[in-house]
Amino acid sequence: MGLCQPVKDYIESLKDSGSRGLLVVNSHDPRRASSMLAETVGNDCLLVAEKGLRGAGCRYEKSPMDIEEYLGLEVGAAIVASTGLLRPGLIASAGETVRAGGFLALAGPPWSVWNPGPSSGTGEYKRYLEEIIPQAETHMWIDLDKCNIITRRPPPKLNPVKWKPGKAPPGAHGAIYRLARTPDQARGIELGARLVRGRARSLYIVGDRGRGKSFLTGLIVAQAVAFHSIGTAQVVAPTLLQAQQVFKGLIEGLRASGVLKRPGVKVKADGNGRVVRVTGPWFRVSYEAPHAAGGAALVVVDEAAAVGVHRVRRITWSSGRSIVSTTIHGYEGSGRVFAHMVDRILPRPRLEVELSHPVRYLPGDPLERWLYKYFLLDIEPIGPRSVDPSQLNVEWPSRGELRSPDLLRWIMAVLVLAHYRNTPDDLLAVLESPHHHVAVLNSPEGPVAASLLVVEEWEGDPQARLALERLALYASRARGLRSVRISRIAVLPWLQRRGLGSTLLRHIERWASDEGFNMVTTIFSRHDVIRFWSKNGYLYTYMSPRQNRVTGEKNLVAAKGLDKEGRRTVSEASGVFRVRLLLASHTIYRDVEAEKIAEILRATSKPGETPTLAPTKEMLDRLQRCAQGVLEAEQAWEAIYLAVANRFAKEDLPSGAEGVYIVSRILQGKPDGEALKVSGLDGRRARSLLRKLCGRAVTLT
Repeated sequence: MGLCQPVKDYIESLKDSGSRGLLVVNSHDPRRASSMLAETVGNDCLLVAEKGLRGAGCRYEKSPMDIEEYLGLEVGAAIVASTGLLRPGLIASAGETVRAGGFLALAGPPWSVWNPGPSSGTGEYKRYLEEIIPQAETHMWIDLDKCNIITRRPPPKLNPVKWKPGKAPPGAHGAIYRLARTPDQARGIELGARLVRGRARSLYIVGDRGRGKSFLTGLIVAQAVAFHSIGTAQVVAPTLLQAQQVFKGLIEGLRASGVLKRPGVKVKADGNGRVVRVTGPWFRVSYEAPHAAGGAALVVVDEAAAVGVHRVRRITWSSGRSIVSTTIHGYEGSGRVFAHMVDRILPRPRLEVELSHPVRYLPGDPLERWLYKYFLLDIEPIGPRSVDPSQLNVEWPSRGELRSPDLLRWIMAVLVLAHYRNTPDDLLAVLESPHHHVAVLNSPEGPVAASLLVVEEWEGDPQARLALERLALYASRARGLRSVRISRIAVLPWLQRRGLGSTLLRHIERWASDEGFNMVTTIFSRHDVIRFWSKNGYLYTYMSPRQNRVTGEKNLVAAKGLDKEGRRTVSEASGVFRVRLLLASHTIYRDVEAEKIAEILRATSKPGETPTLAPTKEMLDRLQRCAQGVLEAEQAWEAIYLAVANRFAKEDLPSGAEGVYIVSRILQGKPDGEALKVSGLDGRRARSLLRKLCGRAVTLT
């Protein structure tokens, strides 16, 4: 038995219209259904499925875990087959591989028995899918075994955009310029020529997914190579796999310009066929992992929001010129926070181009609109422009209420502002997880702030007790406590710095106390919010030794006790962490900004038991002479370090510039010039401070 006629007709109508469509297929045999769908496109398809459902004959067949393996592919159809969990991220990412006139198919068991959400969930995700599938502008939902159409909407006719690059502008390479597929890409190639000819230090490429940003950066590098404008260039991306579209553009550009055929030009790939470098007699373009990149004549940072603000700034400022691209909306999540910070990240002068024309499908594509709207790929915050604080109240939406697309989009649009990226899988946490709750701060004109909360209990799900586990490293009694972790909290951007976040926080603490929780905790890696938590009475209890993969900064845990046991546990953990931070700032925390460490130390408790790090008699003698000005501070440095660690385990750091200088120069061991720069102290005042520290150390001892 073959594919029933209505499905064939629908697939043919998509080809004729140029639209991409959604096809939901229910069958007792999803593997066979996938095979029949693959045949309709001549196996020009991508199948994403667990092992037992593969073998449909698609050109590409991937596990759901290999999501990065198919980003950047272009196929006539993408088929996501499953007998269980159907992750939103798989739907969104697979859908973005489909070219114009193709379809995204979701294949699974009969809907009455198929649970596309997690087995331990609430079932709201399935109900959400039931509501949004009929909303797709073009779709067919069919019981394939009975050839029974559940719902359908025919595709609209889309008009192809006819555009060809004209004559290359001055400075651009003609053959490479003609590879541009959109006016935006052509403009990017023109600006790339200006960049490498010394007119700017950085080029910023921004746009939604599917606009050809990565391929464009490869063309720009190829142009620089063809003009002999660079020697070494680095391609930086979260993974080597994600850098392949850049190398694809590079190789296409080198081929068009004739460079690829020149003697000595080589393309080097790894064992999986992934390009790692392209070299020639006068150039070398190689992939570098984010942690190792920097210092090249030209550096390309692809998907910069995923690389992280901290790393992007370090990489670009240590290189000659840079090309940085990021996705604003798309599977990789939101780069809006990165875009808002770009002025203080990238070196100037800076050029910028925005890619708005899709390269894989036609403008106005209905599948793109459906994916972006219901899988939260293009969420933007909306809400009142002013607020009366006296009229605010907090609401706790139920799971059913959260299923409303309008409310869900608003909540996630605000919450993503508190994080560098969001993914469609955030839907599962909000709709399905019994550990998650949402709090919304409302005004009469509409919501103004929101928070995503996670209940942490030691006897509960280990994946839902992230903060408790880190507290237990320094205070073992945390294992018997209950916590509410604030996963995200954010205020509408135009209403920030008015105390609304703190207002919502107080409501959450009151609710948590009433519900019998011992403490409220949070984990974050955006160090620009350190002061927000400390001013609200939270103590820092942990800092990760490694950088967050997304932000490039180190995760922090802050906590606030709500009852006697909670306060005791938080204070104990914070005291132990304070000593650790003092003693490890020159090693694992040396890359953290000194002013941030100073802020964190001021928001930790004094330890109940301080380490015994007594200077020797000979050290004390040098400290005495340092205090008298007979010796330079550097000649008593190890004694000063011990004395400072002992002293500030028990006392608060000086505020302002002096505290930052102490952290940078003594605790982190940074060069004096760097410590003076970050603290703002002048040299004379710094030397006076060191002599005072020597004298104070002697009297304390």
